[in-house]
Amino acid sequence: MNSPRCCCREPAAAEELRPPSPLRRFRHATAWIVPGAIVVAMPKCPMCVAGYLALATGVGISFSTAAYLRLLVLALCLAALAFLAARRVAALLSKRSWLQEPSGARKTKPPPSPIPPASLVD
Repeated sequence: MNSPRCCCREPAAAEELRPPSPLRRFRHATAWIVPGAIVVAMPKCPMCVAGYLALATGVGISFSTAAYLRLLVLALCLAALAFLAARRVAALLSKRSWLQEPSGARKTKPPPSPIPPASLVD
């Protein structure tokens, strides 16, 4: 039976040392590259967006629709980049290597005492 992973338990040595697979590394890299490349390559002029869309799909759109489409694509790309950055910061903070005590020891609760407190003894 697999028990759920406790946040207080140290990770197993195999989990800690296992390198990510090539597919996972590729997926993480493209997750950052694709939205960034779209933001960089997005034309400033909404008319250019309408022209590129017409060339790529054969669908013509109005100037105002192209302007809204451009803003929507930029907002989605920036939101994706912000999400990726927040996820990366959360992963770094979850390690808390720089927040631990200088000795590196974790604070844990002491084991329960086998002797009951004096207030509970008759």
